[in-house]
Amino acid sequence: MGTVTMHSPANTLKEADYRHWGKDISDALTTLGFPKTDDTGQVNWDTAVVPTLTNWLHTDYEIRHFSDALQDTAPLFFKLTYGRASGASGPCMTITLGKGSTGNTGTITDILGGGVSPHQGLISAGDSMVSSATGDQIGYVSSGDGSMLAIIPFCDSSTNASPTIIIDRSRDSAGTPNGEGVAVMANGNSSQSSYTVNLSQTMTSTPSNGLYAFNYASKQWSIGAVPVIIPHFINDQVVGGGGGLAVGVVGIIFPWTCHAPGLIPWQMLAAISWTDDPGGEFTARVSGASRNYLRITLSTAHCQYGQAIARQGNVYGDYPRIDGISTASYSSGYIGLAILWA
Repeated sequence: MGTVTMHSPANTLKEADYRHWGKDISDALTTLGFPKTDDTGQVNWDTAVVPTLTNWLHTDYEIRHFSDALQDTAPLFFKLTYGRASGASGPCMTITLGKGSTGNTGTITDILGGGVSPHQGLISAGDSMVSSATGDQIGYVSSGDGSMLAIIPFCDSSTNASPTIIIDRSRDSAGTPNGEGVAVMANGNSSQSSYTVNLSQTMTSTPSNGLYAFNYASKQWSIGAVPVIIPHFINDQVVGGGGGLAVGVVGIIFPWTCHAPGLIPWQMLAAISWTDDPGGEFTARVSGASRNYLRITLSTAHCQYGQAIARQGNVYGDYPRIDGISTASYSSGYIGLAILWA
């Protein structure tokens, strides 16, 4: 349980930078209690070589697992791959989630979900992350209560989104984790993220903010946009007209709801959405308790977390936007992301 704040270069052009950001994430996972398996072939960050610039190449990987109280009865293993995006210098990552690993070949077994982008990571082809944010960038990794994981390594860019990976076990009405299900949200710079599962189904060209909820036993799943709905009226007032959505200095937060086949829907604790900037750390009441969250710096690059309905029912391209959010929120009208920050 806990949190790690990192400062890493969002660059794969230099070998030292590639090793730096990869090792930062790896060390954070170790610190927060996600042990490595004994699978062979896992990356050594002291000797890792920058991947050849090709089509979203991921050559280096680690396999880790949860270590919470549910790991014995409902194990969660995940494979993170680290790589270089096509046509540019930016880092990219993928995650594969399952119930185990082979122990010797670097393969996840009993897969719940695999190939989650951000396969396009921080950048679009031909675009460079470091063009707008040179040097080290701030990033965050959180294990919350130990039954979730949030990885957001680069948060300083104003033009390209950080790879964002969030995993959270299903919860009861009090927010206590159980082994019935698991939710995964992965996001990158592109709206063309893909998600492949082992049910003879392949999802392509899905929304970049897809929230995937799995029934752990059956491995059946559902996909939807992060479910943030902005009402037309709040306290009998029409949302919009240049005003903020905050009540005084308190902004509105929106818990995420997960819907897995055969399970009672649950609220995700690992992440929530917000409107109007709440500041760095703030307290929100979710699932009947006050909990500490960290808002991720709001920019056009990585604030599109929510399926918003705007003042007149408009959605702007792939990025949901709301008319009427105060100019303090990056003058954009976008929805922000916050992660559980124990």
